[in-house]
Amino acid sequence: RYKLINVRDSAESIAFYGREPREFIRTRQRLKEALNNLLEVIKWNRNLQFFTTGYNYILIILPTVLVAPLFFNGQIEFGAVIQAAAAFGVVINALSIVVIHFGNLSVFAAVINRLGSFSEALDQAGAPISVGERIKITTGSALEFKSVTIWTPRREQALVTNLTFSFSSSSLLLYGPSGSGKSSIMRVIAGLWDAGRGQVIRPDLRDALFLPQRPYMVLGSLRSQLTYGLRRRSVLDKDLIAVLKKVRLGEMFDRVGGLDATLDWPNVLGTGEQQRLAFARMLLVKPRIVFLDEATTAMDREIEEELYSLLPSVVERYVSTGSPTDLKGCHEHILELHGDGTWRYE
Repeated sequence: RYKLINVRDSAESIAFYGREPREFIRTRQRLKEALNNLLEVIKWNRNLQFFTTGYNYILIILPTVLVAPLFFNGQIEFGAVIQAAAAFGVVINALSIVVIHFGNLSVFAAVINRLGSFSEALDQAGAPISVGERIKITTGSALEFKSVTIWTPRREQALVTNLTFSFSSSSLLLYGPSGSGKSSIMRVIAGLWDAGRGQVIRPDLRDALFLPQRPYMVLGSLRSQLTYGLRRRSVLDKDLIAVLKKVRLGEMFDRVGGLDATLDWPNVLGTGEQQRLAFARMLLVKPRIVFLDEATTAMDREIEEELYSLLPSVVERYVSTGSPTDLKGCHEHILELHGDGTWRYE
């Protein structure tokens, strides 16, 4: 089932690569593995039934076979045969609890095994991935990095070394080559990464909003998409429609059938439309500071500039990662990462 869902979600990419036959083979292989596992289960159940059924029938026959010679020799009466069979059944039933409930016990053991594996995985997830120094994160009014060195979670590589800057107003752009640590800085600010050393002072995250490159599309209506993350209990429909028009999604609103339309949004909306929808959420939430991690890369240059022009009227500060060619004019401060751990702030 997981493989079929994966193929469905990636159908267009698979088609562009022309790898449909290969994916068909892989899907058949996974189906074969599932069928083989089911056959093994059937075989074990068959053997179990052979054993338990034979065992139960032997319990009925065995006492009669044992006392029959005594009856035929005249040493006991027929009633004694019945009494012996009943007594034998009571004793054997008491001693055969495992055999009688073997099926239930095996199911119980399988459940315990899964829960035990789950518990062990939770213990490992709760333990730190690596040991060593940690970045100290505190809350303040400004965004400030003090001699911060950022490592990958398993400490294989230092992405940025001795990063020091202070940002308290307006806007900041982070840019650099791929893998230079732009998104890693965002993760540190959000508290997702802490491998490294130094101190980070950040605004209260209750007043902040993060917009990733690939927005999260909730399962629900267009209204629930727009109000995701909104602390207010209700928003007027006219306000939701007005925000959609601000981010140039008015045509999409008409196309999908209104605010109560429930569709498969990741497949119905293009990446650029999803990013604009996330931008509309931000306009409704109105955080004091917003962090945009390449949140406009799938938009046209004109739309990107138009949306960035809305930010000063909605938020006090914003931090972006992206291309300096497209976004440099929309930001007051620049943090350039060189890819070798060095940086430049202006």
